[in-house]
Amino acid sequence: MEFGLIPNWSWPATGSPLEQMERSVEQARAAVESDYDAIWFGQHYISEGNNHFQPLPLLSRVAGFANETDLGTSIFLLPLHNPIAVAENFATADALFEGDLKFGVALGYKPAEFDAFGIDIDDRTGRFVEGIKLLRKLWTEDDVTFSGRHFSVENVTIDPKPNDGNGVSWWLGGNGDKSTERAGRMGNGWIISARTTYDEAVRLSSIYREAAERSPYPDEGIAMNREVYVAETTDEAIETVMPMMRDRAAQWLDRGAQDTAEQIDDLDEQVHELLAERIVGSPEECIDRIARFHEGAGVDHLIAMYNWRRLSQDKTVASIERFADEVIPYFRE
Repeated sequence: MEFGLIPNWSWPATGSPLEQMERSVEQARAAVESDYDAIWFGQHYISEGNNHFQPLPLLSRVAGFANETDLGTSIFLLPLHNPIAVAENFATADALFEGDLKFGVALGYKPAEFDAFGIDIDDRTGRFVEGIKLLRKLWTEDDVTFSGRHFSVENVTIDPKPNDGNGVSWWLGGNGDKSTERAGRMGNGWIISARTTYDEAVRLSSIYREAAERSPYPDEGIAMNREVYVAETTDEAIETVMPMMRDRAAQWLDRGAQDTAEQIDDLDEQVHELLAERIVGSPEECIDRIARFHEGAGVDHLIAMYNWRRLSQDKTVASIERFADEVIPYFRE
């Protein structure tokens, strides 16, 4: 297995952006020094009480010390963007570091984001599919001509191209049958949503594998976004993050995450159930939970989300380092 992380990129709007940026950078630096395989950054617009850093500036900031550590997005909201701008900006970011660029994309689900961009949310799938097709060409070919319903270009060439003209590693996020099948058919890998339960991940992994077997693109496996907190004991870990897990789930519900709404009848009573699906506990407990997803759903790459918002920086960095010292070696050995 491989292990990556998403540093803290979202915090209460009352926080200092400069301070939070330094915290994010410190967490990313700890990951590089602790030999994580990749550092990922997510994307949302419209703060809703929490500020968000955008992934491209963060990628550029971290690239200065990433060395051969891979960098990527989990997740970039592709339907909200023009493919030409995406192609140029991420090709530039790819030139800043020695590792591979892992381009994780998804449809998005927040109506407020699409409204703010003046884009009909009903067009998101069409924009997503056309965006992938056009970007694959822009990142590997010259004099690109493409005609679609949402995007059209004629004889367009971008330089530099990422990864010496071989494109990027495409990871498609999704937690429904159609989006998972699309990940297998159009991507190089699938990213399981942080909200997807174990049972659903097992079921969907079969859909992904079947589609990937028919795909012309190399299959790089299954990744999974998942909140992580490792402490000396499981009781300590659960007690620490339980109120923050409740806050995260409440925000998912407020944003209109339908899959979460279908799982939750009484949030206060079900926080324990939500935490049971996360990688939270002692090192031994975290190993067992990761192994369950690895063996049952075929997860090859864990994207650890250290984004508890109200967790202190000292505890976050300690968790990042303890995970690297006491959990990752089990899977590498």
